[in-house]
Amino acid sequence: MRGPRDGAADPTPEPRHFPPFSSRWLIHPFAVFATTLFTLYFCVWLFPGVAIDPGWSATTAAVLIAVLGAAVWPVVVRHGIGLILLTAGLLIFVLNAAFITLASAIVEGFSIESLRTALAVSLTLAVTTGIVGSVLGFDDPARQRARVVRALGTRSQITATDVPGILFIQIDGLGHEILLEAMASGHAPKIAAMLEFGSHQLTSWECDLSSQTGAMQAGIMFGDNSNMPAFRWYDKERRRIMASNSPGDAADIESSRNHDNPLLRGGVSRGNVFSGGAEDSLYTLSSLGSSLPSDNGMIPLFASPGALVRIVGMMIGDVIRERRAARRARRIGDLPLAIVMASTRCYERWSTSASPR
Repeated sequence: MRGPRDGAADPTPEPRHFPPFSSRWLIHPFAVFATTLFTLYFCVWLFPGVAIDPGWSATTAAVLIAVLGAAVWPVVVRHGIGLILLTAGLLIFVLNAAFITLASAIVEGFSIESLRTALAVSLTLAVTTGIVGSVLGFDDPARQRARVVRALGTRSQITATDVPGILFIQIDGLGHEILLEAMASGHAPKIAAMLEFGSHQLTSWECDLSSQTGAMQAGIMFGDNSNMPAFRWYDKERRRIMASNSPGDAADIESSRNHDNPLLRGGVSRGNVFSGGAEDSLYTLSSLGSSLPSDNGMIPLFASPGALVRIVGMMIGDVIRERRAARRARRIGDLPLAIVMASTRCYERWSTSASPR
């Protein structure tokens, strides 16, 4: 690391601080109540199996549904994250449908015809909550995590230490010359700003064979990328095809590496092929087959039904923007092109929103 150059602006953004009790935190429960009340009236018009008397019945039902969600959902997320993952998040909508059904049984003048209708109301409520939360800023990832951490009765603490830390970010398949061209053309402004500020240096290096993600990460994390001739190869000892992007194969490959001093021991791994010795891993292929993620890193994603809808909405928006950009690039002859698949965008949005550290 070097000092800043004269006249260069620091590219590091100012940290965002959200006070525990501000006007937004006070407005949030009223926004949830108003959204729930509006959705109930909207569902009466939208679904024949929903009936509610205006006035006191509607107000009581909206309050009850909002209170049940606020009181019960953090407990479910804390103790049942594995079950939520096994149901691909569908448990969120089922549980919300149960709240709606319970409210209809308690509140006089509010009725739900069937569980199917309750599920439809639950999905509609999640969509409207997600839209309102995004518009009013209540679904900002930092706010969302702070809200859920408080609901879980925990506090995020930063421990001061003199031990330096390093953040490794891998941009798969990015060559040195390509990066230089991207910075010159304005396609990598953040990296260009860090170099201009003088806090970082850009150096090139050449990898050995095989030049692919699995072998590279094994070499960097464990100092051993032997017996990995390709991304996918036939292993004579195991008598089967090995693939670096298979969770089971990635776990086997990692277990065969030297674990005396792995790179990420005592750190965290996010979105890698191998964990690098990190006990705290999310979206890491070698760790997926061992157990379901259960740490607090998954909590912001399942903070509420609206949070999951927000993630899916952003994923769809990213795919649409990518395809529009690809068509525009084809028209002007800007090649080569890469159309990002929906699964890739879903993974990116999922991991970005769920990873707090």
